[in-house]
Amino acid sequence: MEFSRLKAYLIVPILSVCSLLIFPWLLYHKAPLRAKVFYNPVNGLDRATHILVTDVNGKVEIKDLYSTNTMNTKDTFLFRFIQFKFILENNRFEPVEYDCTMYQYELLKRGKGLKQESVNELRMLYGPCQLVVPKKPIGSLLIHEVLNPFYIF
Repeated sequence: MEFSRLKAYLIVPILSVCSLLIFPWLLYHKAPLRAKVFYNPVNGLDRATHILVTDVNGKVEIKDLYSTNTMNTKDTFLFRFIQFKFILENNRFEPVEYDCTMYQYELLKRGKGLKQESVNELRMLYGPCQLVVPKKPIGSLLIHEVLNPFYIF
């Protein structure tokens, strides 16, 4: 699917006002309707920016496609904390899995490190090995302390 600016910025606001904000509520809760309104269908992954995903329970979600290779083809998306990559041979998306069944001697063999090309390739596939910890602004911390001055243990 490809994002449609005309529908999103012209048609949706007009329908929202005419329907007394019932239309935006429907768009929020119904992903298939949201897909038809905001996105245009495309053939192939070369122009697609989003993908419509249906889980085993029938719930539909719209996910962003992004690139994890050097050719910048958007062939990967994240669904419920699992990364899926398009496999051309199978012509479908499959989850990216790490082989956690390696024996200890195989891990020790790899203990010398990887080549920089391999490190860059794995970093593009799995992402950086970083945890993002949100920092609260000082203002919100001060307001929290003023409103809750006592701690009861």
